[in-house]
Amino acid sequence: FSSFNQQVQTAGIDLNRNVGKIGVTLTWRLGRTGLNGKDFSHSNQLAAGLARSFGAKWQVRGSYSWTDRAYAGRPARDAVNQALSLDGYYYLSSPANFLTAGLRHAREETQSPQFSFDGDSMRARLGRRFRWQDRALSAQLAWQYEDRRYDGVTAAVGEPRRDRRSVMSARLDIPVMADFTLSGDYAVGN
Repeated sequence: FSSFNQQVQTAGIDLNRNVGKIGVTLTWRLGRTGLNGKDFSHSNQLAAGLARSFGAKWQVRGSYSWTDRAYAGRPARDAVNQALSLDGYYYLSSPANFLTAGLRHAREETQSPQFSFDGDSMRARLGRRFRWQDRALSAQLAWQYEDRRYDGVTAAVGEPRRDRRSVMSARLDIPVMADFTLSGDYAVGN
């Protein structure tokens, strides 16, 4: 490639409602990606989640998502993805200081079996708000591990593929003025 121009457009609606002690979330998202001014992919996602707090320190959240993706000129990659997630939140001294851990299982069915996969992931994140020179800074450290097992033979390697990825990331938000925050993040993985 001598140049690369990517366009991403997303739109969505979230509906949230508390039913007794259970928080219910319904989400609908649309996405479009373009490359060099041409359509690349379209996605449509529906998701539902339930959350429950246990005292002031603990929260558990479970969710299900269904995503339909279509790739322009690549029908073998068109896919339906279904995923289940479970996350736990522990609030340290306040909701701004937290530790989360989660698990996710996804099944993606594509038109071509070489792209279909089962995937499992684990993640953990520590978020902390603290004061420095009269500013309320926010920092996050996160780790995610994903293991994907593909159904069909990948032509380039002559056998079913297995991807294992681990990513560490950090983020820092620094308020510069009353209505302006400078954010920086860094991620490294394999």
